[in-house]
Amino acid sequence: MYRRNYMVKSQLRSLEEKSKALNARIDGKTKIDEWAESYITRADAQIDDVSDYMNYRNLGGLNKRMGHVLIKPKPSPGLPAPKLPIYGQQRQPAPPPSKPAADRDRDGVPDKDDKFPDDPTEWADVDNDGVGDNNDLFGAISDKYPIVTLGNTFGFVGTAALAGVVYGIVTYNPNSTRTGSTLVQVLSGRARAALGPTILFGSLALAAQGLMGAGQKTGWY
Repeated sequence: MYRRNYMVKSQLRSLEEKSKALNARIDGKTKIDEWAESYITRADAQIDDVSDYMNYRNLGGLNKRMGHVLIKPKPSPGLPAPKLPIYGQQRQPAPPPSKPAADRDRDGVPDKDDKFPDDPTEWADVDNDGVGDNNDLFGAISDKYPIVTLGNTFGFVGTAALAGVVYGIVTYNPNSTRTGSTLVQVLSGRARAALGPTILFGSLALAAQGLMGAGQKTGWY
């Protein structure tokens, strides 16, 4: 066997193995780039050229013995070399590094978000009382409650007063007072007993609303 044949057969075995491996990796969902498809098509055409040449060469030897005229086949034109993408030429330049936000006290909070840009120990003031949250004794006590309005004040005070009425009626003991036993006298006694808790509960609710409203308005607590 010619020495060159060993090299050719080795290359053909390598092509066969690589073709099988590549074919196994390609399924219905694989997207083949145009340049890769062109390479495979070109390789297939070149293999066909070699195969045709070998067939015609053997046929030519037979024709010489039989006296036939040998007509050499024209090799099929090879496909033009594909234009491969030149990586790196279409890369976008990296954006310039962004300028860090100003932070005078270097506490990690930008000055635009820092309520105390010159104090590294403070940066927030939720209740807007001028004292940073880290050193604010009361913090944002009033800010944790709904905004006090006239409507919810009437609702809160009315609910507290109603609770006082219920409390007075439930805890009323007719034996502890000198009232009569008639229905009117009993109802009158219960009403008088509920008056005190009603006023007390309503007053406390009104004071609480006033305290919260003042804190939300001034931001002191």
